[in-house]
Amino acid sequence: MKLKSKDVQKQSLWLLVLFAVFFAAVVFNSDWKTDVHEHLDSNAMFKYHKPESTLKNAINHYTVIHFLQYAAVSIVKVIQLWQVVIFSVFWEIFELYAHFEWGRESWLNKAVDIVFNILGFRFGRTVIANRLNKTPSKI
Repeated sequence: MKLKSKDVQKQSLWLLVLFAVFFAAVVFNSDWKTDVHEHLDSNAMFKYHKPESTLKNAINHYTVIHFLQYAAVSIVKVIQLWQVVIFSVFWEIFELYAHFEWGRESWLNKAVDIVFNILGFRFGRTVIANRLNKTPSKI
């Protein structure tokens, strides 16, 4: 059964709304503690936070969020996989310098987050392609 474009748009909108509600629930229950008080007298805007572990907690609830975020991002047709990879790497580097506890992850978790970003993006593109009965756009 081939779906009409308007049906797919409605379903995509509902998926985005559900994602936004889920995302908001997780984000507002997340650890937003900050260490900014340690930097009040510093001229440095960011401080490097070396991960305490190499392998600890490879997958956490943020990993699931990464997957869902990038599945949602896949709806935007102009975004290509190489852009997702580059942004993902830069985001994980940013987390090393961010003043929030959610950025304190092991090295393995950072690598797994990048992989889940890619998998989420590919999953989203594949689902969209199957729903529209079209080939994915430059996955």
